[in-house]
Amino acid sequence: MDLIQSSFILFLSYFFTLKLAKFFKLNLKIISLAFIFKTIICILYIYISKNLDNDNYGYFITSIDEDYGFSGTTLIFSINRFFREYFYFNIFSMTFVFSFIGNIGALALASNIKTFTKNTRSRIRFLSELVIFFPTLNLWTTAIGKDAITFASINLVIYALININSRLIILLASSILFSLVRPFVGIVLFLSLVISITTKSNLSIFNKLFIGSITFAGLLWVNYFNEWLNIFDINFETLSTGIENFSIITSIGNNAIELSNMPIPLRIFSFMFRPLFFDANDFYTLLMSFENLIILLIFLNLVIKIFKCLITQTFNLSVLTIFLQIYLTISWTMYSLGMANLGTANRYKLMFLPALISLSLIFANNSKTTALNRYKNN
Repeated sequence: MDLIQSSFILFLSYFFTLKLAKFFKLNLKIISLAFIFKTIICILYIYISKNLDNDNYGYFITSIDEDYGFSGTTLIFSINRFFREYFYFNIFSMTFVFSFIGNIGALALASNIKTFTKNTRSRIRFLSELVIFFPTLNLWTTAIGKDAITFASINLVIYALININSRLIILLASSILFSLVRPFVGIVLFLSLVISITTKSNLSIFNKLFIGSITFAGLLWVNYFNEWLNIFDINFETLSTGIENFSIITSIGNNAIELSNMPIPLRIFSFMFRPLFFDANDFYTLLMSFENLIILLIFLNLVIKIFKCLITQTFNLSVLTIFLQIYLTISWTMYSLGMANLGTANRYKLMFLPALISLSLIFANNSKTTALNRYKNN
């Protein structure tokens, strides 16, 4: 019976993945290949997480004893408990549900890459498209946990901002879902949206006030759910204490690094781009090294294009580029200051990687029209 149930959920996942691929106007053969690749990783990781008793396995096993909740870890427990309690899902079926959520993120990312690379050279486009085949990205976005939801949500937020006038519902829904799962980053997300939408969008004054009010209300609401940082009572002491505690929590494990004597620029670099090959000590870190090399090349392309824009063009920032820069800068910096484990960083940076890729591709656009202001809706 379990096999029939799991097979049916997997079939439904593939069916709706193809439907969404058509919606996003993507190549169905490539999406099917990515789905098969992700499913193989998904099944393998179920056994790995069970043997290692990872959090992903714990979310499922202990969920039936947890109370229902709507924020952070409790939300993941609640999702698992709901499907176990009312639909009798086994761990394979439940994992396939989260894998499908991760697929939504991959499809939205592929759609965004396609939009941003219409006039871009094939090299940077090829590197960006490789991201959806990253083994570790597929591992974390297929497992039971927060990562599949946050990865899908941030890619949908970017997708909505490309054409905010017709995708407002997607923007609000994905922003709220993201913030429920990761309240701290949700504060940064809503703050970035408030600033970018109210200052740069070509919406009417009424719509700006309406959307600005909703996003600001979302900021207040997410701040209420935050466990350790209140943006209206923020000071250096509470911020440094939170970062220090986070550093202690993440300093355990095979891929831990020493942050105390590391300069801030190196911390920022390490969070997003390490481990590299000189850090690799097993097959998993070797895989991350290959992926991080591609991410580093994408980032270097962004740096080069920014310098070219500074020299040859006038900055005329759009809603999307303002959002991406604020969201990426604050989130990347804050997490890198306290993230002491490169393996854990590999999961957390999935929340910021789509922003880095999108920003790089926007600057990489080869059109004579400034790439920073090419989305007419923004």
